[in-house]
Amino acid sequence: MRQPRLSTVVERRLLVNYRVDPGIAASLLPAPLRPQQVGGWAVAGICLIRLGQIRPAWVPHGPGLRSENVPVAVDTSGVLAGRALAQISGTCVLDTTGQAYCWGNDDNGELGNGRDATFSDVPMRVLGRHLFTWISDGGEDVCAIDTTARAWCWGNNDSGQLGNGHVSDDSVIPAAVDTGGILAGRPITRIAAGGSGACAVSHGHLYCWGYNADGQLGDGTTTSSDVPVAVAPRR
Repeated sequence: MRQPRLSTVVERRLLVNYRVDPGIAASLLPAPLRPQQVGGWAVAGICLIRLGQIRPAWVPHGPGLRSENVPVAVDTSGVLAGRALAQISGTCVLDTTGQAYCWGNDDNGELGNGRDATFSDVPMRVLGRHLFTWISDGGEDVCAIDTTARAWCWGNNDSGQLGNGHVSDDSVIPAAVDTGGILAGRPITRIAAGGSGACAVSHGHLYCWGYNADGQLGDGTTTSSDVPVAVAPRR
């Protein structure tokens, strides 16, 4: 179904810059996206925008909705009390011990807390004894790398995006990405969940799984895969 084209007016813009330890910036971003350094610090920023008169493009000026991306503090009085945080992706975080927490929508079990409730407006602890070094929130699914360099995903699986060899079986707790095939013996160093698919890096090579009707997996086919496949090199 074609989505309607929207029209809006930018009512307010505010850019806030701050400095970040260069080592932390380098660990979170690939080289082409790392921020500029000034005086030995990486420079990062947050852009706050308020949009007004959000409406279908065919509707006359005047009526419409308003949206503003003003940040609010995440609740730290519950499971995050006293926890130092190491990484955030979407609405999931890792603390410095490697424990994962998520909040927000849970229609497909993407909170990883053992049930597919409607939502949670406070952080929930992801179940299991896994300790993670990296996490990626894809919206309807989440993927992470544990301390043994193994990949885990949970949440929606209607296109095989959990990579565990099954389709349509959502997982409300972390499920191991298949390592019996092309990933056998390969440590995962980075992973990115993307809603209908996911990709991971091992030894500098890229592997993907999930929906592939438009060639998203990059393996030279349009066949979806519920296990990792190698991204084909460009010829």
